[in-house]
Parts: sequence; structure tokens; C-alpha cells
Amino acid sequence: MEVIVHVELFCHIMMPDVFVAPSWCAFEPNNTPEEEAAERARFRDHATELHVDDSTTLRQVLNFAAEAFGIRLRNSPKTTVADAISSVEFYCAGDEAVADRPWRYINRLPVVDEEGRLWMVDFREATLAGLRRSGEADLIDGDVLRPYLRPTIPQGSPTTAQDWIVVIRGLEAAWAALRTVEPAGVPIGVLDLVFGGKLREFGQSLAGRNVGATDLKRLSARRGWDTDEAARRLGMTNEEAANVMRALFYEQDERGLWQGTERTPG
Repeated sequence: MEVIVHVELFCHIMMPDVFVAPSWCAFEPNNTPEEEAAERARFRDHATELHVDDSTTLRQVLNFAAEAFGIRLRNSPKTTVADAISSVEFYCAGDEAVADRPWRYINRLPVVDEEGRLWMVDFREATLAGLRRSGEADLIDGDVLRPYLRPTIPQGSPTTAQDWIVVIRGLEAAWAALRTVEPAGVPIGVLDLVFGGKLREFGQSLAGRNVGATDLKRLSARRGWDTDEAARRLGMTNEEAANVMRALFYEQDERGLWQGTERTPG
């Protein structure tokens, strides 16, 4: 399926020793909101529109855009621009009117597969099809078909998924304590899940999709998941999903949406 992707350069070339670019990308000091707005307008004038298949990865999209903009790496002919940059962000309504907006760049993106399951992938590996499904599920800020190309190299350590083994050991200890103190208050389904080994299998499944406990808590909180959606994102039945959410100390609100608590890992 063909899709149209609109790519805009986010800012001037901040590292001219790394990136080669045309003169319109050159750094120009701006100290006032008016100068900042003028710079943003200058880059919007050089946005590019790509017609690609929805199986195209974000790596390919960003590299197509870099080629269209005339941006390349100075001393690394075997490495692409997309492989060199640190992260990605997507256009949100009103961006053009805000000079100093919140930082939204991330290096791992949530994608939804054809079965509705949640994955976390390196931003370069995300396909447009997976990103569109994530956008429809409200898992990503902004328009996934309007990425920004920000030509800077990584600084600091990338974010990674939280270790589920550590998380589940903590959960097993917590539920063991609750079973001792208040045995009647612990649901049978949760007991079977936690102490029958199923919770560890669940952790391994999410770890295989690079989804950490922090990812799960953050993404499920964006609009609240009911049991149906939790089941789709986790890749299990509704009954299994409900027990998993309870085991992770999520609670259902009056609307039937699962909300994290202070005990929820992440």
C-alpha cells in the first residue's frame, strides 16, 4: 500500500564536522522568538514529500529525505545518515507556532503488528505500517507520517527495556507477602499466574518484543486500556490479560480501564 510521508528538517546542522549539507542548513544564531520562528520557516520551505510503500522502514524514509535535502556524512561513506543520528520525532499540531516546545525525541518506538500486539523497536526498524497502527492506538505523539530529520549523533546511553526477570522477582516477593498477610484478598487467577510460572513466561514474551515494564506502564496510561485492548497489545486472552494486569498491580477504574498504582512496576 502506498503512503505519502512528509519529512521536515528539524534544525540547522549542529555538527558540521560530521554532516555535510547545503548552505540553507547552516547554523544562524537566533536569540529572539522572531529569529527562531524565521529559522523554523526556513526549514519548512525545504520539506520533502515521499511516496513509498507502507513496508518501508523509518531508516529508509530518513535516508531518502537526507538525500533529497543534500545531507550526507562527512567521513563515513559506508554508514547512512539514519544510522548515524540519535533519535526521531513526529510533527504535532502547533509545532510551527512554538519556539521552545517540549523535547519529544526518542530512540525506541512502539509499533503494533497485524495481530494487534505491542512491540518496542529501534526507531530505524519501525515500518510505516506498524507506525500507523501505533498512531491509531494512540501510542505515539504526533503524526507518524510527518517525521522530523534531526541531524545530530547520539549522546549518552540509549533507553532500553527494563529487565523483566528483576521485575517479576519483585512481584513474586510482593504477592508472597500479600498471600501470607491477606490470603483471602489474593485472586486465585493471580496466584496461579505468579506462582505457577506463567508470569515468567509473560515476561519472557514481552522481553522478546523488547517491551519493558516502564514501557507498558507509560503506554497503557496514555488513554487507558480496557481488558480487550490489553489482551490485544499483550497477545493473550482477555482472562489472561486481566490476571496479568492484576499481577502487575494495575486496578480497573469505574470505566473498566486499567490504571497503574504506586505498586505497579515501571
